[in-house]
Amino acid sequence: MSTNYPRPAAAWGIGLEQPGPAPAAIDAPATATVPLLVRHATPGDARLVAQLLATVDPKTYYSRFFTARSAGGQETRQLAELICGRSGPHIALIATIGGAGRETAIALAECVPVEPAGQVGEIALLVHDSYQDLGVGSVLFDLLVQDAGRWPFASLHGLILGDNRRLLQGLSRMRLGYTATTHSGAVRIEIDLGQNRSAERAR
Repeated sequence: MSTNYPRPAAAWGIGLEQPGPAPAAIDAPATATVPLLVRHATPGDARLVAQLLATVDPKTYYSRFFTARSAGGQETRQLAELICGRSGPHIALIATIGGAGRETAIALAECVPVEPAGQVGEIALLVHDSYQDLGVGSVLFDLLVQDAGRWPFASLHGLILGDNRRLLQGLSRMRLGYTATTHSGAVRIEIDLGQNRSAERAR
C-alpha cells in the first residue's frame, strides 16, 4: 500500500534587509535589500547546495553535521545530491539570493524522518556565515515547522546551539507546544505537532 503525501509547491519570497558580505559567487552590495527566495529543494538544486556546504566555515559545517568537512569536495557533492534527491516525507528548504542565472543558496533547512513509521522528524538548519544573525534561520525554521505540519509527523526534534538567541526567541514567539532541555551548551527541542494541531482546531 502506498501513501500519497502532500508536497506543497509554493515558494516564499522574503525581503532580506542589510545582508552581510555576499558568498563568493554573488556580487551584491553589503547594504542592499536582497530578495530572499525560499523554496523546496529539487535534484536540480544539488549544485547550489554543494556550493553552500563547501563555503561555510568549518565550525558551521561541523555544528550542522557533527563531522568535519572532507577535502576535495566529492563527499560534499554526494551529500548535496542526497539532500536534494530524497523522496517521501523528507523536507528540504533552501533560501537563495541572486535571481536567475546568478542564484546562490545561503541557507538550508531539513526535516528527515528518524523512525520507519515517519512519525518523528529530525530538523536542522544551516545558514551561511555571512548571513547569520539577520533572521534567515528564524524564517526558515518557521516555514519548516509549518510545512512539517502538513505531513504525518507527530513530533519534531532538533538541536540548537545555546548561543543562537535569535532562533530560540523566535521559537517562543511561534506559540508552539514544545519542550527544551540544555546539555553541554546545546538546547534539545521537541515540538509536539499533535498538540499544536489540537490547539489550532480549538481556536
